[in-house]
Amino acid sequence: MKPIRLVGWAICACLALAGCGDGKSDPKAEAPPALKVQSAADENVFEADRPEQFALVTAGQHMAAWQLRVTGTVAPDVSRSVPVISVATGRVVTINARLGDTVKKGQVLLRLQSADLSGAFSDYRKGLRMNSWLARKRRALGTSMKRALSL
Repeated sequence: MKPIRLVGWAICACLALAGCGDGKSDPKAEAPPALKVQSAADENVFEADRPEQFALVTAGQHMAAWQLRVTGTVAPDVSRSVPVISVATGRVVTINARLGDTVKKGQVLLRLQSADLSGAFSDYRKGLRMNSWLARKRRALGTSMKRALSL
């Protein structure tokens, strides 16, 4: 068993030493080819690698549809966007201002449908009803106390 281990270690050592070379790599050979830039006077002029693949035709008039139905992604112009700070989260129901519209301070820009805000408003209305109920009870109690004291 020992000679087999010794042979295994010898092979590993030979492979490790074979990978360690003192030859220096040539950076010019590893670098990508130099970029070849050709400028054209007109942006519409370009050169094709195989021009025979592209048939040359006379330009003509073509009636195009006013509306296109395509799939795509809308990417906003970040330099022109302004963050809108909302009190709560929700779904935008209506938009009252568009890009380029002039708006005034206090103008409603959009309407939200929010479970947070509707719950808070419901709690507020319950509080108002409870407050008026307590006021009526206090008045009724005050009236009954006056009657009891007057007897």
